[in-house]
Order: sequence, then structure tokens, then C-alpha cells
Amino acid sequence: MSRRITGARNAVDGCRRPTNGELEVDLTPDPGLRGALCKVIEPEIFYPEPGEDATADMARELCGRCPVRSACLEAALAAEGSAVANKRFGIRGGEGPKERYLIYRRRRRVTLGDEATRTCGKAAGYHRHRRDGEDPCQACLDAYRQRRSSGRAGKAVAA
Repeated sequence: MSRRITGARNAVDGCRRPTNGELEVDLTPDPGLRGALCKVIEPEIFYPEPGEDATADMARELCGRCPVRSACLEAALAAEGSAVANKRFGIRGGEGPKERYLIYRRRRRVTLGDEATRTCGKAAGYHRHRRDGEDPCQACLDAYRQRRSSGRAGKAVAA
């Protein structure tokens, strides 16, 4: 059974904007997530506007009680792929867009192994640590400070 809701919202995954300007969301349930609590709850809760912290907290609490939370999170990560944080939307699997992006980055780093750590000891390594939500290692911090003090940060170097 497929149901549709319409409303004036920004586009999210699984949504399309018809010519009349309203947003259509296909609510066809995923067969692997049949036991999901969100099936019986208003979907707006899981897509709070910026600043609606109470709504986001309510969505996270509902996800925390859901029996298919981990499957939902895995489905969200698979669907979003390598999308950056600002291209991920809503609370899915109990995690917000930024949290899901960090999970993706950490998993990618584990998968890449030594490839991901080659930048340690360089300013790029400092930025990688920060993107991954980690404290930079001392070698990366020193390289970043050296680069900043030499005046090269953010400026093109004349040849």
C-alpha cells in the first residue's frame, strides 16, 4: 500500500517537487523495515527545521525505542553514500545528518587503512582530523600551526 503526503517543504531523500511547487513524499514502507515505529508517526517529526531542537530530540527518542534502528541507520548510510553533511536530511536511525556523515567518514577511514593516515604530520591531516570529529594528533597540529605561522594558510603562493 502506498500513501502520499504533500506540503511545502525543502526537498529530502525520497521526495520530488512536482510542477505545482508542493513536495510529494512516497510513504511506501521498506519491506526490510516493517517493524519501524516511524511508520505510524507523522513524518514531519523526522525532518525538523533548523532550530527545532525539541522536535529533533523527540525523533531521536522514538528512534532509540525502535526495534529496527540499526537496519534503518544502515539503509540511510547506503542511500546517502558519500554525500556531504549538508546533502543529508532528517533524523534516520536515530542520527542526524552530521552524525551520519561522521559515521560514513570513520568507516571510510577504517576501510582505507594506511591510505587515510598518509596525511598525518601535514596540515591536510589536521583538517582530516577535524572533519572526522577528532582531536588532531600532535604531528598534525604542529604542521598546521607551522603552515599558519608561515602565512601560507588560505593564500596562493607566488612561484
